[in-house]
Amino acid sequence: MKFIINPNAKLLKIKSNLNRVLHIIKYQFRDEANIEITKGVFHAAEIAYKAMKSGIGKIVSVGGDGTLNEILHGIIGGESALGIIPMGSGNDFARTLKFRGTPFAILRSMHLKKERPIDVIKVNDSFFLNSMGTGIDSEVIMLIKKERNYLGGFYKSVLKHKPFDIELTVDGSRKQYQDVSLILFSNGKYFGNKMKVSPNSELDDGKMEIVLVSGAPKLELITIFPTIYFGTHIHNKHVHIYSCRVVEYKGAEQLYFQKDGDLFSTSGFKMTLLDKALKILV
Repeated sequence: MKFIINPNAKLLKIKSNLNRVLHIIKYQFRDEANIEITKGVFHAAEIAYKAMKSGIGKIVSVGGDGTLNEILHGIIGGESALGIIPMGSGNDFARTLKFRGTPFAILRSMHLKKERPIDVIKVNDSFFLNSMGTGIDSEVIMLIKKERNYLGGFYKSVLKHKPFDIELTVDGSRKQYQDVSLILFSNGKYFGNKMKVSPNSELDDGKMEIVLVSGAPKLELITIFPTIYFGTHIHNKHVHIYSCRVVEYKGAEQLYFQKDGDLFSTSGFKMTLLDKALKILV
């Protein structure tokens, strides 16, 4: 079992937490423990790829959603199963999996967990497990940067936000959406640290959800926002939910998107749901 630890994850920046994780792994797993600590951006993907190629069957992410996404890129297409010890700032993907207890308790029971196949979403040549979005979603990420205070960032971004129009091809049909404030493509239920943005999403149902907010005045955006924590925003007249498998976008200019919390810009993409393309340990 390979443990890939990101020392820059929020909870692991506390040295006592990192030491506790190392102690549990060495004591609980002993000869089975294979530990490596990341040293920079995308190092987790490199470690995971080498571990998968060497035949290690279980690779465990000890960090946040960003670490998880890196490891996904290292093992996608292989036979290794992915374990998750949520120690980041949001841990939204683990929340979708209904993990219970502290990260330390989850770590102690990792050897008892079973493999479960889940869907993965491919975007051009990259992948994500949880969500990808644009509009207020990406604007908040740009605003908060390293602070990860989504709540405060949202209210600041609403003041500057300008709705936009977007054209997508969804499962082969061209769709035009006007006056859009948020569009999210979701595999998991949560984003932004505990916000239940896509309550209908399931990780193994062979479809992704599109959550679209359009035509909402700024004042109503502010009233919609708190309801996302409970998933009741889906009953608002400005919120629309669609299910699909393939989405294509081609625009005249670059748009900023967040993908599992990381920003990128693009003028076009093809997004495809891959059925049960990854085994996770639950």
